[in-house]
Amino acid sequence: MRVSVQTSVDELVEKQLAEIYHAAFEPLEVLSPARQSFTDDELLSQLRSDKVFKFIGLDRNDVPCAMALLATDLTEVPWISPRYFAHHYPQWYDRGKIYYVSTVMVAPDQRQAGAWIVAMLRAFTRKTAADGALMAFDFCQANVEGGGLRRATDVVARRMFERVEWTDLDTQHYHALFMEGLK
Repeated sequence: MRVSVQTSVDELVEKQLAEIYHAAFEPLEVLSPARQSFTDDELLSQLRSDKVFKFIGLDRNDVPCAMALLATDLTEVPWISPRYFAHHYPQWYDRGKIYYVSTVMVAPDQRQAGAWIVAMLRAFTRKTAADGALMAFDFCQANVEGGGLRRATDVVARRMFERVEWTDLDTQHYHALFMEGLK
């Protein structure tokens, strides 16, 4: 088990990661009303961008089985607002030191012990801290409650760093309204 950090990947690895990505994110499509994954074109853009670090978990045969994407340029993440971060975190934004974790995934057949999630979390939090950057990310409620990703991130960060501060940036609520019998 090792994590390779890359700014680019070859076509074979790109294809392998895309397959794992779809398998990992497909279950979220029915757990959240908001889209929780990149479109195919967006994913390829992420995998091909030199502004996005690819943390790739490789098994003993060097086959990808986990990945985290860390954008060092906020314009690379289609669902966030760089202006929000410029306004609220100018001390980091002005230096280009806000990194956004858009993806943390593990192949469904590799999730049993949680070791890959811990390896991914350790790798990208270490990179972010080494660069003096602020790390931002989002979790859908299904990953907070069922997946424990926020809890795991907190545990890993607190084991690695003396000071860890969480700030909840926003919450989006989705509603449905049924009506009948117009008066």
